[in-house]
Amino acid sequence: MIVIEETTQTKDARLNAQRNSGPISGPAPPPYPGPYQAAYQTHAVPPPHPVNRETAGRRFFRAFFVAVLIWFLLGMLTRSMVDLANSARHHGQYATFDQLPGSLRGWPEASDGRIDHCTSFRDRESVTSSNSTTAASGTASAHFELPASSDVLYLFARGSKVYGNVEITDSSDVLDVVKVDMTITYSREEALARATICKLSRSGGHNGVGIFTPSWPGTSPMDFLRFDIVVRLPATSIDTPLELKTFETDLPMFSHVIDDLERKVQFESISLRSSNMMISSAGISANNAEIKTSNAPIEGSFKTDNSLTLVTSNAHIKASVGLYSKQNKFATQVDMRTSNGPIESDISLTSSEGSSGGSFKVIGSTSNAHLDVQFPVSPVSSRLNVDLKTSNAPATVAMHPAYEGTFNLRTSNLRPSIESPDTVEDPSGKGRKRSVYQSSYTRGNIEGMVYWDKLNRDAGDVHVKSSNAPIRLVLGW
Repeated sequence: MIVIEETTQTKDARLNAQRNSGPISGPAPPPYPGPYQAAYQTHAVPPPHPVNRETAGRRFFRAFFVAVLIWFLLGMLTRSMVDLANSARHHGQYATFDQLPGSLRGWPEASDGRIDHCTSFRDRESVTSSNSTTAASGTASAHFELPASSDVLYLFARGSKVYGNVEITDSSDVLDVVKVDMTITYSREEALARATICKLSRSGGHNGVGIFTPSWPGTSPMDFLRFDIVVRLPATSIDTPLELKTFETDLPMFSHVIDDLERKVQFESISLRSSNMMISSAGISANNAEIKTSNAPIEGSFKTDNSLTLVTSNAHIKASVGLYSKQNKFATQVDMRTSNGPIESDISLTSSEGSSGGSFKVIGSTSNAHLDVQFPVSPVSSRLNVDLKTSNAPATVAMHPAYEGTFNLRTSNLRPSIESPDTVEDPSGKGRKRSVYQSSYTRGNIEGMVYWDKLNRDAGDVHVKSSNAPIRLVLGW
């Protein structure tokens, strides 16, 4: 094979021939940029866009807002489903008349008891209207009868915009039922239409009446309903007190007024509950009694042969208490508790054994208010335990001369005092001489004992405590 080397003249001739013959197929090569063009060539680059970076705090609050929104929407959905389910359940199981949705109308829950019948004011049959637009515009009424032989009689209210008064009294009629009469005072018929009152029953001989209103928003006084309730307890055909097993109320924003029933009705158990309203008693006698309210006083006369509890807050307790001891094994007791209000009580101790014996316990507690407790009546040779407390206020305790046992007085920054009159006579009538000893005496604290019979020197104990205020103990008068 012979290779012919191409000369410069031959190469130029070939290139000229290619130019004259037209463009060759395929893309043309890029132009030669020149010897130094690449070194100085620049390309236009757009300026960078500013980046808005959120702070960590802003990201947190945005995420928090989204979470709250989701929670709120889920809550609304759940509430709607529950109302729908309750409405369907009530309509199928209990309802005897067309009712508003659960969110617009008060209605019992299954735990309240089975419905005997309900009073609704939508039909306005029991409504009496007046022409007044500024004061109450009308009244309505409802009436119920409950078996007096019930194991439990109960009366309660649930919902909003409801308040009033309940009076518990006796009747001269010899009946086997307890009558419950209600008068409802209203300003708007729409508010009255949202209320339902039902006669209810539960297993075990429980019978009661419930007042139901929805949890209605707003604070307009025109939406409030006032209930005046009278509970009439029947008389007996024989000259003995009516015996009722258990009577209960749970009526927030209702004052309670109990007539003098001490010798007419004997409650095995009575429980009265309210809030922001006073409870007063002219006379209650019960094996067990529990009286509770808040931000309102408790006053009156109470007698028990087992247990009495009086509880409130930010208000006083003024009680005349009778403790009756049936046996020495278990103490008959009273417990009085409040705060920011005084306790003033006279407590009479009596025993089934007559003028001697019996076991008793007294508890009292308050704060920032004085405490004054007296024992005007007491059997001899009885056992009494007293525990009383307050703070930033004085305490005075006056014991009956029959008291025998120890005492302990404790306060701060002041000296407790003991008064033991020499003129006190032997309550047993035996002419004995009383002994009073102070076993410990320091600033703010006194301990000691008092007795008629040395064998009874530890029969009882009295503890009184305060702070920044004096304590005074009177041993008989």
